Amino acid sequence: MIQAWGSPEEIKNRVFDLFFSTKKDGTGIGLAISKNFIEEMNGEIYLISRENIGTTVVIKLPLANGD
Repeated sequence: MIQAWGSPEEIKNRVFDLFFSTKKDGTGIGLAISKNFIEEMNGEIYLISRENIGTTVVIKLPLANGD
């Protein structure tokens, strides 16, 4: 898990949207691509966030079966 800034609810709901960025020079593709990649591996990614306190990005991936 990665600790970062706390995001307002309206931003938290859009962070995985393609081309959405809160940065002046941001492209808005990083989290969108990450979400797509993680879901292709049958995993999940989500945020736990409290405004002005912090955000945790949670990534869950299945274990390999060893075949």
